[in-house]
Amino acid sequence: PLRPGAEEGMRFTGRIGGGLAGDVRRRWHSYVSDWVDGLRDSRSSSKTLAAMFFLYFACLLPAIAFGVLNEKNTSGFMSVKKTMLAQATGGEEFYVFGGQPILVLLATAPLALVTKVLYSIASSNGLDFGAFYAWVGIWCCVFMCL
Repeated sequence: PLRPGAEEGMRFTGRIGGGLAGDVRRRWHSYVSDWVDGLRDSRSSSKTLAAMFFLYFACLLPAIAFGVLNEKNTSGFMSVKKTMLAQATGGEEFYVFGGQPILVLLATAPLALVTKVLYSIASSNGLDFGAFYAWVGIWCCVFMCL
């Protein structure tokens, strides 16, 4: 059930992004508190450092493993450095824009297999793998936004 007063945010506004704008106006104090509350605790820096080191090593090992696999499967096009950079960039974007600092993005085996299949399709048809891979990502993004 919705809390009292939440119903007005669930109404159709008739404007593009009207519901989102209303939600941000209603919850602005909560958004600011999400960023600031962690800094108020006296032990927050030690907690943050411990979580950072744990996640750094928990994310680094799969990036190296699947980066090596992607480098082998794509004849060097996707290297370990590129995999680590992509994970770091994607994680930072999710952290800032998604408001989910705890979300962990990792390279996975299914993604490595999809990359291998896309590389084989591109190379067998004489297509540039980088452009083909980018357009597959854009196509998926369009469908996710629909």
